[in-house]
Amino acid sequence: GLFKGDDGVRQPAAYRGAAFEDELKATHEEYRRLGLAVVTKHEIRKVQSRGRLVYVAKSIADFTGVLKGGHFVAFDAKSLAKPQETWRPDPRQKHQLEYLRSVAALGGLAFYLVRNGLDEARIVPVASLTDVFSVPLAECGVVRRRYGPTPWDWLSIVEATMR
Repeated sequence: GLFKGDDGVRQPAAYRGAAFEDELKATHEEYRRLGLAVVTKHEIRKVQSRGRLVYVAKSIADFTGVLKGGHFVAFDAKSLAKPQETWRPDPRQKHQLEYLRSVAALGGLAFYLVRNGLDEARIVPVASLTDVFSVPLAECGVVRRRYGPTPWDWLSIVEATMR
């Protein structure tokens, strides 16, 4: 399917998630430059098989790293096609939720960063998720997209809501 990108031009749906991840990488580079965090994007190798892309291995989480002070952080970035009131992880990606729950059980910060529209993302802590129910996004910490070196400055929200 197609969606309208930030510039109003219709783009393939796969572009939506890639654009979000690129902006997160820019944010993480600025965090590293400022000495606030070192966060790395985990690229998953894909191969062409019968005319479509197939993942070689299951992902642990899109991003992992360490925050100033030593806290380990792991999160998965999701970009919704249109704004929604509730959200829950895709059951086909249960391995990611299990990994994030393991991180949280050991004292790490684990969450989903769910882009819910062009200029808003929500921080969904793993502790708030069940296998059955969706989470009301209005109850989750909000990150507003902004211009500059940290388009998605999630760090201050995570520090205020999850530590």
